[in-house]
Amino acid sequence: MINKNDRNRRNYYKSITGKTWGMAENYDFCICSSYYGIDSTVEIITGLLQ
Repeated sequence: MINKNDRNRRNYYKSITGKTWGMAENYDFCICSSYYGIDSTVEIITGLLQ
């Protein structure tokens, strides 16, 4: 079920933007929250917003 949802998201994104889902260069902001952890990720994001 998860794979089906991911495939649908990928196809929808591609049909609307013409770009590939998941490619970092297609996003304005990317952060690896698994590397930084939740608390540090929140600090980084709030720091950028201020």
